[in-house]
Amino acid sequence: MSLLFGQVPLVHLVSQQLDQHVLNTSHLGNMLKEAWATNFALEADSCDSDAIANMVSIRAPVKKTFNSFDEAREYALWLNHTLWRKYRVEVPCTVLNETQIYIRISAQIYNTKEDFYALRDASLEICA
Repeated sequence: MSLLFGQVPLVHLVSQQLDQHVLNTSHLGNMLKEAWATNFALEADSCDSDAIANMVSIRAPVKKTFNSFDEAREYALWLNHTLWRKYRVEVPCTVLNETQIYIRISAQIYNTKEDFYALRDASLEICA
């Protein structure tokens, strides 16, 4: 016995929604990379492939140059805190390659495109 929504099995509807959600994450990852004029942490995250799933790390649009890991980490923590406190956007901000700050986005079933647009706009404003 399977649950039905009208005449369609519920598991089929959920599967379609998840497939669409993952596809949208690929496009949203590219949208952020292009808006920020940055890059993905890994070439494998290139959103042209189906390998991305629901998570990707994108270099933050930070104009400042950091001289040490500690300096970059302090800024990443500040960025994370400011995104949440001022814009109610919560994303992990981390340091890779010693002095480069990356933001990891992940799409959950409750996220909307507007969440990613808010991240895009807030990050551009903060990091300008």
